Amino acid sequence: RNLCSHQPTPDPNDHPLSNPMPPVPAATTVSVDVVIWGGGTGGMAAAVQAARGGVRTLLLTPGPWLGGMLSAAGVCAPDGHELSCWQTGLWGAFLRDIESRERDGLDQNWVSCFGFRPETAESLLRAWVADEPTLDWWPNCRLDDVQMTGDRITTMRIDVDGERHEIHPNVVIEGS
Repeated sequence: RNLCSHQPTPDPNDHPLSNPMPPVPAATTVSVDVVIWGGGTGGMAAAVQAARGGVRTLLLTPGPWLGGMLSAAGVCAPDGHELSCWQTGLWGAFLRDIESRERDGLDQNWVSCFGFRPETAESLLRAWVADEPTLDWWPNCRLDDVQMTGDRITTMRIDVDGERHEIHPNVVIEGS
């Protein structure tokens, strides 16, 4: 179904940022299956799919937001009409979920056949992260040091709001 032709019924009780940022533990050493650095659309897709695959996943973002251009950068009018046949997978799920959350519908801009508010995308992506029991998100991270063995990252040292953490990942995905 092409989302450009449907107006959803607004939910007046749905606050755009109803999913707050998660708490980050105090300074710690963590071993984890997968670390994703960056919470843009690529990093989010990698984190959600890794967690849905059953592996312990840690999403690290340098700022307090998820979604990159779809939320934080405010480019909330992606091309879509000509891609309606590709509204599948996570992109299709995003479009269906954003449609159900956007109070004013998706046909509200002149740039694309659909658009939405940045905070609606942010809220949706935070909900996706919160729904995955094997996915942790640490916002406001600063990467301080990386140790490697050959071409593989074996240790990451990060600072999160003044707390130092050492992470030992099996796999690191650069998703920024």
